[in-house]
Amino acid sequence: MVRYLIFLPANVGLIIAAYFLSPFLAAWSMKHGPVLPGCRRWFSTLNADLDDYIPQRVAGFDPAAKGFKFWWQRTRWTWRNPCNG
Repeated sequence: MVRYLIFLPANVGLIIAAYFLSPFLAAWSMKHGPVLPGCRRWFSTLNADLDDYIPQRVAGFDPAAKGFKFWWQRTRWTWRNPCNG
């Protein structure tokens, strides 16, 4: 129990950082692909890339999206489970 209390501030800080960094990570991924490399992977999910909403058929995500809508989908997908990596 004490261990979780010690890690709580770091976890909250990383989650806040993830919400601020997600738009930039989504913009980066528009040029480099849906898998975040290296330490950027910390801000993604362990079991999915930034386009995994397509095979999962998540409501509200358009598999044919382009441009701003595509960027916004990747940003929201990163918010889905921030700092899971």
